[in-house]
Amino acid sequence: MVVETIAEGLGVVARFVVRLLSEVLIEFLCKGMGYRIWKAFKPTINPDGALVFFTGLAFWLVLFILGYQVYEFVGIDSCLDTGGHYNYSSSRCER
Repeated sequence: MVVETIAEGLGVVARFVVRLLSEVLIEFLCKGMGYRIWKAFKPTINPDGALVFFTGLAFWLVLFILGYQVYEFVGIDSCLDTGGHYNYSSSRCER
């Protein structure tokens, strides 16, 4: 009986967390950014459309990829600035 009650409570918490994450990730980040992008080009865009969602998703993916590229570049640059040699095959700074 106690185990069932705990399992049910964890199920409720899990559903709440999934719902919250889906609302934040899908509605706010993807659809919100996609709507802001398309609003500049097409004032009558549907804020709940698939085009808005995929535009927002593509924006965040491109931003993530560019951020990772900048992170790698800064790591290589700081290695070279401190007098090290960056080994590209092993992705390590050798001093």
